[in-house]
Amino acid sequence: GELTKLIRDFHDQQARCDRIKNNPYPRQYAIVSSMFVMIFCTLLPFGVVPVFADMGKLGGALGSIAIWLTIPFSTLLGWAYMSLDQVGESSANPFEGNANDVPISQICRDIEIELRSGLGEADLPKPLMPVNDIAT
Repeated sequence: GELTKLIRDFHDQQARCDRIKNNPYPRQYAIVSSMFVMIFCTLLPFGVVPVFADMGKLGGALGSIAIWLTIPFSTLLGWAYMSLDQVGESSANPFEGNANDVPISQICRDIEIELRSGLGEADLPKPLMPVNDIAT
């Protein structure tokens, strides 16, 4: 009765997780996103040169060097967007076993140990240990 219902629910949850893991990541999203970031980083200096040139015309402490601030400003802002793109790329498929991924094998082994110990089994599998300080 109740145990059969729990096993059926567990099986349904496992099937859902398998579908999530095996669902292909649409590469066109990643390619378009990366392409837009590259276009943005390429055009960014052309957009900020006039701003820094106007700042130079105001005089003051920056004066004639204000336009040269385009280089570090564009580099810093471009780096931020490219870093965000890389974070999105690395977290797009969280079940591949990389350093920043979900340690799905370790989670499954821990659940297996808990279930088997709850059933009173003595010969339990050993917990999975991190490899090179990376949980799998």
